[in-house]
Amino acid sequence: MKKLIVSMLFLPLGLHAQQPFTIRDVLLTMPDSLAPYLSHDNRLDLFDYVDAKMTPEVTNELQGRTRLVSMGTDSLVLKMNDSHELMVYLFETEEEVDSAHQVIALSHSYKLSTGQQDCTLRFFSHRWQAISQPTMLSSSQRARLREAKSTLLRRDEEVLSREPITQR
Repeated sequence: MKKLIVSMLFLPLGLHAQQPFTIRDVLLTMPDSLAPYLSHDNRLDLFDYVDAKMTPEVTNELQGRTRLVSMGTDSLVLKMNDSHELMVYLFETEEEVDSAHQVIALSHSYKLSTGQQDCTLRFFSHRWQAISQPTMLSSSQRARLREAKSTLLRRDEEVLSREPITQR
């Protein structure tokens, strides 16, 4: 009987630990190394501004301005500075990854003055363990990620396909 009572007391704690992450949880638990000039305190401040219905913008560690551009239930966009944008996605999966049914995708997009952009895409478990590109994402989730792709390689191909410059 004592075991039953003790287990019932700890049952809510066990259930709480299994709650899925929210997009806020993702940004707040993100290691500083993945966005080195946006500190944990900066990320907390962004959400405080959102909750207070103020412009969610902070001074980052490089003394520039970082703004939370948009936030949905499973994604958010941070304008880190004039040329760097960070898109964060939280995808539900059928398969379990690192003891949860969620995968985090980070897309860093770097824009050049020429209009070209370079993007990097990385995937993580909810515990921020790097994973290779997950095969368990649905087609609609993959389609959302295709929007963030690099145009630099295409530009390089255009430059290389031009007529060679001849000397006179």
